[in-house]
Parts: sequence; structure tokens; C-alpha cells
Amino acid sequence: MEQQEIKDYAKEVAEALGETDEQPISQIEMLIERLGRDFVQQHLEETQKIEADGGLKTDDNKRRRTMGGVFFYIIKPKMDEEIRQEIFPNFGKKPKGKVIEWEERQDYVDDLIDTAEHGEMRYVNITLHGRPGKTIIEDNSVITTISHTHKQSPFPKGVPHPPEEATVYTVYIGIRQWNAVIEEIEAYSGDRLIIDGTVFWDADTESIAVFAQQVTTHRLQKKARREQEKQDPPSKAEAKPSETKEEEKEVTASSKLEKLYSAAETLRERIADMEAKGKGGVAMTKKLLKNTEKQIEALEKHQAKSE
Repeated sequence: MEQQEIKDYAKEVAEALGETDEQPISQIEMLIERLGRDFVQQHLEETQKIEADGGLKTDDNKRRRTMGGVFFYIIKPKMDEEIRQEIFPNFGKKPKGKVIEWEERQDYVDDLIDTAEHGEMRYVNITLHGRPGKTIIEDNSVITTISHTHKQSPFPKGVPHPPEEATVYTVYIGIRQWNAVIEEIEAYSGDRLIIDGTVFWDADTESIAVFAQQVTTHRLQKKARREQEKQDPPSKAEAKPSETKEEEKEVTASSKLEKLYSAAETLRERIADMEAKGKGGVAMTKKLLKNTEKQIEALEKHQAKSE
């Protein structure tokens, strides 16, 4: 099948299953590419039959699976292991029991919402790192938006991976805080804002509202550190060699981890682009990504032990 045919058919299957998120649609496309249209159609019809007969309960028999959840549930065991791990990377990974797949999470969340036995939270803070979009300034108020696309990793083990769709944050900043950073942001295209604030779901605008409490940039933060070091340099007598070496190791490991995260993200984007355009070299790029992810996992384990 041609790439456009695959996309069109995947969209039909997704609509039949009631799936609208990008991740399950992408997984359906990969199923068609790797296993063929007939294989997918067969399991779509089987899913529809199960749904017509009353549906399928979750493993704990407490909830009924969504139609998409039934489709993925019956199709996973019938796939070659290598292909299955490529399309469903969480399948079979059980650090401490079953890992919930993203397409299954609604069954669990609906139960939590329905019972209304929610925990209580006194406050919530969020930190945004990024560049502002279009900005509106009205007297003492500044409003801008920042979008973030969730990548497939790094995520802690045992949690479902969200789809790669953009989440929009509407950021509200006081004019004094904005004036303190705007020159830096305009002068240096590589600089990014660091916004600490409280967060609130704004149903009217369908975006996450962030009310800035502190605003700076990466460059301003570095400048402040250098100034602080000049005013209060560390005493050689106070610094213990062993502690200094350990701190240096932690900084080096963290820096390497950040670079690996960035490299993995770039490789994923490259793979998606290559597959979309039908370019060669996808298998080799995926091997590079796999090696990078192994390095990330090893460093994360090392950091967890040191903590």
C-alpha cells in the first residue's frame, strides 16, 4: 500500500474504534505497514463482533474496555515479538506488575472520577522552559502562549506514554517581570524563559493557564550565578575534595543525560520524517535510537542509586 493509502485506511479504522488521539492512530498505521490491511481488518471485525456481544472486561473484571482497548488487546498477542515491541514498547515490561497502556487509561480514570474519592492538594507549582509565542501586553498584564509536544521518552517505568500531541499553556505575566527578561529574549534567539508559577485548567479557552510567580531566562540565570561566585567565592578550606569530585561527577552525568535526551528526541523526529516520506535508512536510525535509549536507561539507574 502507498503511504497515503495507509494513512487513509488507518483513519477509517481509528474512527470505527472511536480513537482520536495521535498515538493510537500512529500505532494503527504501523500495524497496517508491518502486518498488512487484511490482518488489521480481520481484527477490526473481531472487535466489532465482541462489542456487539456485550464487550470485553478488563483483566480485573471491574471495567468494560473501550472499543479501541479491545482491538489492541486482542491484536497484541498475535504479533511477532520484534514488531510488537516496536509498535507497543511497553508491552511485556513489568517492573512491578502490569503497565497500563495509554489507550486503556480511560477505563481506570472514569472509575476514579465517578467515585469522586479525590485526594486534596494545597497548591501546585509548575516550571516552564521555552520561548514565548505571540505576546499581548495590556497595561500591567502580559499574555503569551507556549506549546509543548510530549515525546515518547523519557518517562518513568510503569506509566503509560501520552500521545505526541501539543499541549498549549497560556501564560500570564506581570509587566515588571516581563520587562526584566524581554531584552534578553529578543537579543538571543537561543535563550529560553524559565517560568515558575501556579497552574489552572481554563475550560473556556481549552488551555492550561499558568500564573507566573518568577520569570527569568537561562542566560540571566547563568549571569546571576557568576556574579554570586564573584561576590562569595568558595573557600578551599571549606570544600572537601571527595565531595567536590562527587559533585563534579553528578554535574557531568546530568549534562550527559540532557544531551542523550536531546539526541533521542532528534532521532525520533528523524524516524517519523523518514517513514512519512518513505526514505531509506529507517532501520539503522532505529538502532541508533535504541542504543541511545539504553544509555539513557543506564545513566538513570546510576543516578537513582546515587540518590
